[in-house]
Amino acid sequence: MDIAHYLSQRDAQLGEVIPFLELPALETEGDLFYDLVSCIVGQQIHYRRKVPAFHKLLRHLPEHYPRPDTIAQLSESAFADLKISANKYAPQQRRSELRGVSQLATEDWSQWSAAELRALLSEIKGIGPLTIDMVLMYSLGAADVFPAGDYHLKQIMTRVYGLQPKSRLKAQMETIAAAWRPYRSWGVRYLWEWKKQGAAR
Repeated sequence: MDIAHYLSQRDAQLGEVIPFLELPALETEGDLFYDLVSCIVGQQIHYRRKVPAFHKLLRHLPEHYPRPDTIAQLSESAFADLKISANKYAPQQRRSELRGVSQLATEDWSQWSAAELRALLSEIKGIGPLTIDMVLMYSLGAADVFPAGDYHLKQIMTRVYGLQPKSRLKAQMETIAAAWRPYRSWGVRYLWEWKKQGAAR
């Protein structure tokens, strides 16, 4: 399946920009715990390499790599150095203490459905729907995720599709993205890349 061709056929607006875009490879360490930590510290996985706070965190850790036991041992002063608010310190601590989290480095998450993973992560304080969407897209490479809560995606789709931001914007976005199934993640990534390249010009 040529996904770019499929999306271009399903969405005229995407079809106008896709030929000029090349999606970068997904940035993932193949470690779900690593990506969860980067989400909390840097907000979104796909921006993490440009987020100073995440790199500061790594410098505080043995081997410059986040693991459940070492994250749990970080002092509050270390988090203060990262300029992470107190309410974000507790989720980091709790995440490392939960029974299932210590297995994230070795668990074969490809065997879990998106619904199962959403249910697991939703139980952890500090992890919301947008973070889970980023984990599914960037850690596990899920093809059909639509992060409607992403601020940048709202801006892009409002501009590209002429949406009304004050009139049930999420519903408008989801209606458009429904045409991309089962490759909504790809449609989202193309729109993000379109904005990125436009900003670079």
